[in-house]
Amino acid sequence: MLVEAREGVREVLARRWMVAGLVCDLVVNFALAILFVLPPAIVKAHYGGARDWGFLLTAGAIGGLAGSAVALRYKPGRPLLVTYITAFLIPLQLLAYVPPLPLVVLLFGSALLFWQISLGNAFWATMEQQHVPPDALARVDSLLWLGSLIVYPIGLAAAGPIASAI
Repeated sequence: MLVEAREGVREVLARRWMVAGLVCDLVVNFALAILFVLPPAIVKAHYGGARDWGFLLTAGAIGGLAGSAVALRYKPGRPLLVTYITAFLIPLQLLAYVPPLPLVVLLFGSALLFWQISLGNAFWATMEQQHVPPDALARVDSLLWLGSLIVYPIGLAAAGPIASAI
């Protein structure tokens, strides 16, 4: 297992775009974790509570479906450039809650956020399949998911202290 993991790391390090993507994913997934901790409390305190949080998640689901539909048709020359420029929507969505913007703006932001995630994931998976040898694809993808999601629980744990400090 360790030999295969080492081979996967070698494959990742051989592609600068994968390393850059992984670094960006660390920031984005940290912010995404916080987005699922603090906003529900803000929505409860400033809006209609669970009902409005449900609206925000529904808007996100609609945005995700739209992002997937766009990914089927839109074929940019540099898909990862589009992916990572739009990835900054995730931390920006957090700023929309401080102080909370009107609910309609948050709904639009939620849709846009999940549009980006769906579009970006489709572009990333396509690039992996086109540029990673088939015999290394599973281990490379596993290592990248592990690397990019390792910060998620840290973000969940950090949300409270960050909110208190702010």
